[in-house]
Amino acid sequence: MEDLLPRFRGIESRLTDSQVKGIHRGFGYQNDVLGALHSQSGQDGTVIKILNMTGGYFVDLAANEPIYLSNTRALERDYGWDGVCVDGNDQMLERLVQHRRCRVIKGAVTAQVGGKVTFLTPVWDVKAVQAAREGKPLARNAMSGILSNSTDLKSDRGWVRAEMPSTTLMEILQHVRAPRVVNYLSLDIEGAEYEALRTFDFSRYRFDVMTIERPNAALRALLRANSYGYALDHGCFGDQLWVHSSISERAARALGVQALPDRRHDFHGRPTGCHGSKGPPTGIARFEK
Repeated sequence: MEDLLPRFRGIESRLTDSQVKGIHRGFGYQNDVLGALHSQSGQDGTVIKILNMTGGYFVDLAANEPIYLSNTRALERDYGWDGVCVDGNDQMLERLVQHRRCRVIKGAVTAQVGGKVTFLTPVWDVKAVQAAREGKPLARNAMSGILSNSTDLKSDRGWVRAEMPSTTLMEILQHVRAPRVVNYLSLDIEGAEYEALRTFDFSRYRFDVMTIERPNAALRALLRANSYGYALDHGCFGDQLWVHSSISERAARALGVQALPDRRHDFHGRPTGCHGSKGPPTGIARFEK
């Protein structure tokens, strides 16, 4: 555990002082108010609909903006959830530290601890500099991530490069002393989702609900092998909802679909195509052909 602290202390040491400043107004976003949902395609609304609980625990990887398009802000603000936001982008980390209550961790998450990765961040143009000054969302920064042939960032695009030590999701959960049951995992790291879970010990931690952007076939097989089932797609870009078998029937009732009684714990229902960003979907959309 001690070898984790030098990597994480730089972010965590600022958290207490930043909380005192007040976090409710956000980064110039006027909709950071009770009852507002922020996800791009209704992910937060779906999690609320399924779990309907206060005092839960989330992991947001990668968290990006503290409020704008956040999958976890409403859970933290309206339902008293605790959790951890993880990101490798220094600009986003500064905003998260200032405007979220939860733990904030800087990390490049892969399948191994102590490796070396190249983390890419978009170059700020004139518009980005002006947006930062005005406290507006930095939309392009959502594409930050690890440079690799196995991720969405296969070339450096002329972006800012930073060499970072890699960590794992297991290491972070142990460092923050997360509960064994994590109620919600939001996983969107630009094509590195399988690497983030490839060596994860599912016997140590359980996720009730996960939303994962474009999980590949290997990741879908890994999830099914560990008692998770596909539920539906959010939006039109392949963001999928997966649930643990222990709550599959509860989730099916909440979503108004019927749970199939097979070992994969898949759902069966009316295909609904693409969902907008105004709220949770009412049915399912099959991802696999």
